[in-house]
Amino acid sequence: MITMSGTSLRAPHGNLLLAVWILLLLCFGTSFAKEGTPAGKALGETSKKKLIGVWESPDTTRGGLGAIYEFRNDGGLMAGMGALVNMTYDPQDPNLQQLLPNDKTPDVDDRPQKITDGPVGSAPYVGVWKFRHYTGGYAYQQITTDGRIMLRVPFPMPWGRYEVKGKKLRIIRQGCPPVDVVYKVTDKTLDLTAPGKKTQRLIRVVPTWYHALTESEAEEAKIRLQQIISSEKERRQPAEPDEVKTHQEDTLNKNSWEQSTQKPIEKTESTTDAYERYRGIKGIVLKNGNVIEGRIISWNRDIIKIRTKDGKILSYDFKKDVKTFITR
Repeated sequence: MITMSGTSLRAPHGNLLLAVWILLLLCFGTSFAKEGTPAGKALGETSKKKLIGVWESPDTTRGGLGAIYEFRNDGGLMAGMGALVNMTYDPQDPNLQQLLPNDKTPDVDDRPQKITDGPVGSAPYVGVWKFRHYTGGYAYQQITTDGRIMLRVPFPMPWGRYEVKGKKLRIIRQGCPPVDVVYKVTDKTLDLTAPGKKTQRLIRVVPTWYHALTESEAEEAKIRLQQIISSEKERRQPAEPDEVKTHQEDTLNKNSWEQSTQKPIEKTESTTDAYERYRGIKGIVLKNGNVIEGRIISWNRDIIKIRTKDGKILSYDFKKDVKTFITR
């Protein structure tokens, strides 16, 4: 039986201010630091080398969001946010082929690509995968041999630049005043203290298995996201009278059937895209003890859709509702 349990995403209250801290960091003006001595400049170069790489929050908000920073050797800086989700699976389960991403998506650009292989002799699903995310950009998923699944979704945000000024970092973003931030960097951690704010700690991603979106990827994601929003607005236009009548009839039929005390959200849409990917799963067990038998037809974000034996399509929140899976 496959057991995939998400780690706790409830962080200390202070981390709920992460988003506010980043925005203040980007647009909070302060005076420039003075140039240092030659020895100080040499120290700055050494510190700059230590900064290069990807850094992320050790904790997240309740929604699974955290900071993602990337310092480039050319002085480029991404001080952004993204989804940081960690889960586990049972490496001994005999039906783990379902972890292989679906490679039958019609759009070749949207198909998951394996960018890093796992250790020699490991299962084909082990490694790092990159795929198009619904936010318009790209997501990265790392599956390890010891039962860990790590999902990272960097949000599309504009790049800026950074300069090392002695013990301070100068953050330069287009449209915002420069900010001098006190920093302390080691091989594993980076502490940043904006003027008048609490120190924010980041941890280095080692090895660097994912990156922030590049400038071109972020711009492309922005365009895609605008297209998605426009499509959603069109889809939600008022229905024609016949469609309204059909919807009312479907609603009456829906309300006459209840599978569990955790009332699911029923959908009339259907898809078979995920049949192959999750073919080893024949049902789910809810946290309230109820068993839902059927086939998973999609798993987007944290929402799992399952088609029951009587044709109903139900939606459940993976973190809140699902306890485990039933495999063949």
